[in-house]
Amino acid sequence: TTWNDPRVFMLDLQYHDLRLNRGLYYLLERNGKVERVLEDDEIIKAKTEPPPDTRARMRGEFIKLAR
Repeated sequence: TTWNDPRVFMLDLQYHDLRLNRGLYYLLERNGKVERVLEDDEIIKAKTEPPPDTRARMRGEFIKLAR
């Protein structure tokens, strides 16, 4: 199997599917096969308050200045 294999491409898509009932990540999580590094409340907060040392923070500041 190589990175160009269509099956690898499909695994990548399935892993990153954001739907709780469809995404491969969520299936692995439900079966205890992945370790969470953030809690849901931390993720929700980061959507509106990006950590200060991230690209997301800088992008948000540029957008504010552009408006």
